Amino acid sequence: MSIYLGNTKVKPIFGATAITYDPDAQAFFTAVEGGGDTLTITEKDAVNTLVVSLKADSLWTPLQAIYPFVGGTSGSMKWNLKDPQDTNAAYRMQFTGSGWTFDANGVQQSNSSTTYGNTHYAADTNDNTIGMSMGVYINGGTNAQGYDLASITFTPSTAETALIAGFGNNTFYVAYGGLVTTSAYTMPNGFFVANSDGSTTKGYRNGSEVSTAAQTRNLNVVNAINLGNRVGGVGDSATDRRYAFCFLGKSLDATQNSDLYTAVQAFETTLSRNI
Repeated sequence: MSIYLGNTKVKPIFGATAITYDPDAQAFFTAVEGGGDTLTITEKDAVNTLVVSLKADSLWTPLQAIYPFVGGTSGSMKWNLKDPQDTNAAYRMQFTGSGWTFDANGVQQSNSSTTYGNTHYAADTNDNTIGMSMGVYINGGTNAQGYDLASITFTPSTAETALIAGFGNNTFYVAYGGLVTTSAYTMPNGFFVANSDGSTTKGYRNGSEVSTAAQTRNLNVVNAINLGNRVGGVGDSATDRRYAFCFLGKSLDATQNSDLYTAVQAFETTLSRNI
């Protein structure tokens, strides 16, 4: 077979190996690129390694919505890695309001009361009526106050599901019906998780348990979990923190939380946006 470049005959190169990704990672890449956005090879490799690690640690199944926040645009960051379909039922992130910034470091709220990320994932969703876990990787912002992941229902009774990495710059809150607190964080950057197994609520920071309390999960919260705000709440709900990863799913035990932090930290380190 002869190959020509213009009028010049060139020698073909054989034996090049195509890059093969995990099928779930590839489905995510196809969705992002099909939406008109692009991902770098570094981003693809990081996402692929994350998927492989989550599967190896038996975390892929309990995590029901995973937002790796790569690509640097609102379009690329909306996709749920677990189910990259462009539908609300697949928990695509809907960035509402004009106060968002998107870049290679993640997605950042501007502390606007009308700005939030709607996950379309209700607190009592998808076999999660007993236990639930949710978390964010924070790598920027002034960190003064505000809700990072939250949902609230005022009727039939006030109930709240929330993760607040910092409020007043010194307290980490988790809630599945009532607030459980941990003080002494002056700059709440890192990986924060709020976990409930139905009877106990725990807070994790960078894979380690930092708070716990007996708490019967309040299933009155049926509204969607929002990122960067508590829609329907008071005026101090919004935050300006920057997020480099977010997840929602079923309850995780101590080992799973530790393994999840290891996988996410490696992912962020590959992208040079780790804390």
